[in-house]
Amino acid sequence: MDLMMYGAYFGFLLFLIVLVFEWKHQKHLEKVEKNHSKEINELKAKLYDQKETTSSSIPPKNNPPAKDLPSSTKSDGDDNQLKS
Repeated sequence: MDLMMYGAYFGFLLFLIVLVFEWKHQKHLEKVEKNHSKEINELKAKLYDQKETTSSSIPPKNNPPAKDLPSSTKSDGDDNQLKS
């Protein structure tokens, strides 16, 4: 009967040891996941910034060139005719 009790205690001790190691492993995985999420967010931010800088340096294709635009300067004679 004593041997059976020692075996039960030993089994319980092994069970507790496994639980402690599993708990530590879960904490480690949570830390790794948190670090990976942070790194992924930083990389996403860098990619977004890179896209913003490249898209702002390229002029839009739909705008006509400046030489085709009508001139906005008027002579003094044109102003007088419009006011009359």
